[in-house]
Amino acid sequence: MMPVGNLAERRLSVEEYFALEERSEEKHEFYDGQVFSMTGATWNHNQLTKEIVRQLSAHEDESNCRVASSDQRVLVADGLYTYPDCLVVCGKPEFLESEQLTLTNPTVIFEVLSKSTMTYDLTTKARKYRATASLQEYVVLWQTEVRAMHQVRMPRQTAGETATAGFEWTLGEFESEDDVLTLRSVGLSLRLGDLYRTVDLPAAPPLRDVSDQAPSPQP
Repeated sequence: MMPVGNLAERRLSVEEYFALEERSEEKHEFYDGQVFSMTGATWNHNQLTKEIVRQLSAHEDESNCRVASSDQRVLVADGLYTYPDCLVVCGKPEFLESEQLTLTNPTVIFEVLSKSTMTYDLTTKARKYRATASLQEYVVLWQTEVRAMHQVRMPRQTAGETATAGFEWTLGEFESEDDVLTLRSVGLSLRLGDLYRTVDLPAAPPLRDVSDQAPSPQP
């Protein structure tokens, strides 16, 4: 991600960033005094995000959790202000200010990967999300194939002891429509094929007939 044009050469305060967001028609990520434009999303990105929000929202009455879309700004570890594609808060939401513009205690965060931000979402941003005290689960989904990665915060068991010591993040990967991703903190299971039901995935290349590649019999 690159800093926004004329703001690239100077660092903004948090207050200046808030003022910029208030008058801007676009959303921006903010970190270490720099502002980064969050570009528009593709059709697949929007369809996948919409279905995630729909399924999570339908489960709200059965849980103590609430869902927010990409319009909700969050403050995560190391002073990163960003707008996840979808997030869940279990328990009472906490905000940085009385206007409730910046959430500070997400429980689950979803990101749909884009070509331009994939590396960032899987590395730098993932580390900042995992370092956020309230976050229990981080889910990323690909928009060009049925594929998801699910990271879960779990207690770490120290060898030879009965008590847990700290925590660790476990990783689950899913690549089939019939795979089921279970959100432990929400109490909800999501079938990948259902999440991708309105996504226009590229057609798989046809399998080559092995017989076409076989050498001709020798006389």
